[in-house]
This record gives sequence, structure tokens and C-alpha cells, in this order.
Amino acid sequence: PGAAPGHDLPAGRRQQPRQHRQRGASRVIALINADSPFRGDERFCSPPPWPDPMGAVTAQLLDKFGYAASGGNMGFYGNNRVFAEDQVFPLLCEFSRLQGEGLPLVAKQTLTVEANAWWGLRGGAAVEVAFVLLGKSTRFLALLPKETMFEIEKGETGSLDRFPNYRTIFQNSDLTALNAGQVNIL
Repeated sequence: PGAAPGHDLPAGRRQQPRQHRQRGASRVIALINADSPFRGDERFCSPPPWPDPMGAVTAQLLDKFGYAASGGNMGFYGNNRVFAEDQVFPLLCEFSRLQGEGLPLVAKQTLTVEANAWWGLRGGAAVEVAFVLLGKSTRFLALLPKETMFEIEKGETGSLDRFPNYRTIFQNSDLTALNAGQVNIL
């Protein structure tokens, strides 16, 4: 059911079906340059029912678990589900724990791949995924020079506004460019 592969996108962005992309990888790294900060919640570590993860973490992660079917007017995530919805909660629990300890949001999990015709995935295989979610690490921030922290604390008026979750477009006056200071602190 639904549109043929690629036909759910504007004509200029249509893509060919991805049956050729499935490679059977058993280990993957997912680098997620989050457009919004992670909002940890200890309830992600509780037994079900879990809270709705929407708004707590970027759609760029949640879509892999079947959440965030629409990325608004700037993207389409509906074909990206490759893991079961309930498999996201142990990951969000680990991210919440790491965030609480001031550590980088890096977690490894072994997940079961679900069938996905769009991406050419047969499903059923176990894959070890190292998730790296861009976010603030208070331990890292504590190591920064005072001048850099002052710039971060300026918020919208500083040169490091939204650090580390910079906008992917129009962070600065140029469409997609970040300045040297913004890049170097990442």
C-alpha cells in the first residue's frame, strides 16, 4: 500500500528503490547530529507503559524505531523504521543515565532488524549498533576555557548559540555554513 518508492517525495528529490543497499552488516555506527537537545527522563528506565518519546529526542533517531513518521516540511522519515518501537526505550534509558552523569551520549546495543522493503532489509538478523547522539556533556563543558563557556552561556547573542545542537540550515547568515569556532568545539 502507499506510493511507490520515491514518489512520496517532491519530484526533484525522488529516489530509486533501495533493494541494492542491504548488505547484511552485523555492526553499525549511527552518528546522529541532533537538531534538538536530548531530554532525559528516568521513566524511560521504568517498566511499560513508557512515556511518549516524541519531543524528548530527535526524530533522526526515533524514526529508526517507527516513531516520527513525518519530519515536517523539511523531511520524510516514514520509511526508516528498522527496529521495533519498544527497542528504543533501553537506549533512551542509557542516554538518560549518561546525561545524568555528565557523559557523552554514546551507547551500544544489539537490536533485531525488522523487514523493511524500502531499504531492502529482510529482517530477523541481529545487529550491534553504536549510537552516538550529539548532546552536551557537562564533564566536557567543565574542561573548556572560561572564555568559551562565556560564549556558550550568552545563548542567542553568542557565537556558539545552540551549541552543540546547531541548526542544519541558517545557523548563521550563510545557508549551511558553520563558523570555525562552532566547528572546532564539536
